[in-house]
Amino acid sequence: MRLLLIITALFIFIHVSAQENKVKIDSSYIRKYNDKFILKVGIKNAGESFGVRGNSVNYDLKPNTELKTKVWFNYRFIALSLGFAPNYLSGNNDDDRKGKSELKSIGLNLIFPHWVQHFGYSKTKGYYISNTSDIIGDWDKYKDAYIQFPELLVENFSGYTAYKFNKNYSVKAVSDQTEHQVKSCGSLMAFLLYRYYSIDNKATITASNSTQKSQNFETTVQLGYFYTYVWHQNFYISAGAAAGLGFINSKLLTRTIEEEINSHNLDPLARLEAQCAMGYNSNRFFGGIQITGSIQKHPQGKSTASIEDNSLDLQVFLGYRFGMIKGINHLFDKYGL
Repeated sequence: MRLLLIITALFIFIHVSAQENKVKIDSSYIRKYNDKFILKVGIKNAGESFGVRGNSVNYDLKPNTELKTKVWFNYRFIALSLGFAPNYLSGNNDDDRKGKSELKSIGLNLIFPHWVQHFGYSKTKGYYISNTSDIIGDWDKYKDAYIQFPELLVENFSGYTAYKFNKNYSVKAVSDQTEHQVKSCGSLMAFLLYRYYSIDNKATITASNSTQKSQNFETTVQLGYFYTYVWHQNFYISAGAAAGLGFINSKLLTRTIEEEINSHNLDPLARLEAQCAMGYNSNRFFGGIQITGSIQKHPQGKSTASIEDNSLDLQVFLGYRFGMIKGINHLFDKYGL
């Protein structure tokens, strides 16, 4: 039964992608690199931060991963990315004061003339409270260690489905570089975002402490506008923003040495995100810088506290377009991909 579902989904995917790729694109706006395989390498700041805000609570939780290496393998409408945070990078090895953190991520983009599909998974273990000075009065930021949660594990399964109204605006040119925007253009975009993530403190439970595990599923609808300005065909600046509303369904498990307490909440959430990028494109080489930020906030159940989930990604990348094997190009062309 599972095999049948997978085969059915594959045929539906091939059919939809083939129909999408029949959409006529004005070549004066977009240059395609359908015969090229793209290898892209980047360095970006890493880790997702969380904030808890309340009348007497103000915690900022961050992983000790300042920088992450990311590698992309892109071809036509497919882009696969792998990310990790090696200790040899500056800012990732201050384990004595901030604790040890581990981060891994994988992402998949499927981008067509109108539709954009993204799937992502990340796993981060080990956090510290970056505003420890607000909690410990005589804390010395140059000498003392931060309050640490080495067993705090965050797993994140995320995705979004987006519709791009203007087919001559290239998402690929900004995100995956399998296309080249050669003429300035913009588009309104609508998004359906969905994410499941768990925050689990796996520390050993004793008579003097307790641990919590939070499981969350959120859905958000967003609307935004994105624009790429091109000059001399090889240089570009791209910017855009989107805002939306949604709901988060949360289950909280509180564990003590004597009992486990479960609670459940369904709360509204608000989200705002923006991005800006600039770079250089030639037929073979490309490079650039991209900044993406998001702010998401929702109440914490029936309490007066609220949860902030913020991210600010700064990414520098370089890439090269290699000639793809002719047999693979022919196979994709045969099925209209």
